[in-house]
Amino acid sequence: MELNFNPLSTPTVFVTVGLPYSGKSTYIKKDNILRKLQIVDTDSFIENRAKMMGKTYQDVFKKSIGSATDRMKVMLDLYYRFKQSFIIDQTNLSVEKRERLIKQAKENNYKVVALVFEKAPNDEELEKRVKMRSDKNIPINVLKQMSEKFVRPTKAEGFDEIISINGWKA
Repeated sequence: MELNFNPLSTPTVFVTVGLPYSGKSTYIKKDNILRKLQIVDTDSFIENRAKMMGKTYQDVFKKSIGSATDRMKVMLDLYYRFKQSFIIDQTNLSVEKRERLIKQAKENNYKVVALVFEKAPNDEELEKRVKMRSDKNIPINVLKQMSEKFVRPTKAEGFDEIISINGWKA
């Protein structure tokens, strides 16, 4: 990924946009720039809670999502307060979901960059990825419903940059 600025010196929030299993978290871990930044999400909190309880992600999701969201809000406030660049690693499929995130970033004088993972894997690859993730299993029909909610991000929403990770050019 190439940027025309340094996110380590320019406060930047990267907002992932893509379906589950599209490679968002994997890409972040492998990218030379992004892997240096902190990640704000709800999944890691829920996954850790499930692991501690000896349960699955699905077993604890409904009871944990509220706490995970509260924790995420606290983390966002801390990063903004200390002007640290970071990544919001969630699906962020709709304009409405992204609106609050962009507004908060702009209020804190941050650059906002969308990392778009538009191309969902084909059905065969998707099933393979679902099977690989024994810790988190989202049914295929739910994934297909989610894909119908996908709206490409635009600069009109407030993004300073939109970067296609796998195919779509802004």
